[in-house]
Amino acid sequence: MIFYEILLVGLGLMLGLIVFNQFFRKGCGNGGTVDAGSQTDIFKEHTRIIDILKRAVEQKARARVRINDQGKTYSSSLLKIDTSPGNSGIIIDTLFPAEGNERIHGSDFMGIEFNLDEAHHGHYSIQYVFNSFLLRSCMLNGYPALEISVPPAVRRGQKRCFLRIEPSINSPVYVRFFLGKSEYVQKVINISAGGMCFCSALNSSVLSVGKVIHDMVLDLPRGEQIKTSGAIRSAVNSEIPVVVDNIPHHTLCGIEFVGLENKMRDSVLRFVTERERLELKRLNRQFE
Repeated sequence: MIFYEILLVGLGLMLGLIVFNQFFRKGCGNGGTVDAGSQTDIFKEHTRIIDILKRAVEQKARARVRINDQGKTYSSSLLKIDTSPGNSGIIIDTLFPAEGNERIHGSDFMGIEFNLDEAHHGHYSIQYVFNSFLLRSCMLNGYPALEISVPPAVRRGQKRCFLRIEPSINSPVYVRFFLGKSEYVQKVINISAGGMCFCSALNSSVLSVGKVIHDMVLDLPRGEQIKTSGAIRSAVNSEIPVVVDNIPHHTLCGIEFVGLENKMRDSVLRFVTERERLELKRLNRQFE
């Protein structure tokens, strides 16, 4: 008799754990669902989506735009959410480089990625991604802009430890390293205090995920040099190359810094913060 009572209690505990696990995976009733494979939240409730987009406008979030899911990324900013009756859209800044403003017309869709600072996560920021399409070209406060559709869903990714920025064209960042006896100098596409992404003419079989590149040297503006090792976390082939010194680069390589000294990490962080501050000042001049 005691054996059956223990068995029933055990089954009850297992059932409770299953119910709790399912409840937790569905976002604990917060309107989000968790994709168990990618560990991301997907928001489909319209009011929640509008709230996220409004926060992006308030924080003057910089957006990274990919047209028709092709490799090249364009820079923009979320400027205004239009929720007036009968008219629902997102107004974003024109794309940079400017060729994107021509390519976006007639495109099927675009992928938008941006980060939001989350106060309750300290220095962390959260990545958000959604798909949209162009509604029309427009003007905002006397400046050219683009109006795109409000998405049916927004995906929230994992939190990032550090703010990520794209170096300006006038102050590019390069990374140098050796593979075998050959030295390579690669242009950095974006960078944070935790890692970077560079474009390369090398293919993904050479830049294989998991490989650690030792003795990398980052050349920051103002003559600062950062020495570190880097683990390859991603290597994606892009249909549209990034042309550097008349050489097409088809691979976008994501690197996580390994063993970076705190002093050097602080130098990267200062550069990133200063670059973001300058970009926010530019947006303030244009749209306030």
